[in-house]
Amino acid sequence: MKCIKGNQTYQIEDLPLQKVNLVADGETEGLWVRQAEHEVILQNHAFAFFPYPSWGAVLPSTNPPGAAREVIDVTKIRGSSPKSLVLTFHPEAWDSMLKSNIIDTEGNLLPPPEEQEKTDED
Repeated sequence: MKCIKGNQTYQIEDLPLQKVNLVADGETEGLWVRQAEHEVILQNHAFAFFPYPSWGAVLPSTNPPGAAREVIDVTKIRGSSPKSLVLTFHPEAWDSMLKSNIIDTEGNLLPPPEEQEKTDED
């Protein structure tokens, strides 16, 4: 998985909270999002992107803020292999993932802390 830092200038908390239905290969899950003008910011990790983190991911949206629950098909975004997944993250989420050692400054996922400790000991 590759993470890209988005260029959003708005604060996540300033956006209205609502639910969307994410569809991946015919499976649907309901998630909380923050609705922006032409995009949503995931407020939960999505099973569609498991085992990778997705809180703060930016997905395209055609719904205006406050509209009925939108259905977003992420089958193409997810791709054929989780390893080839590329997600854009809101800058606040990006900074949080850097601080928590989930990604490096290039947007590459880091091994979990327990695996990092094993590597350091070797």
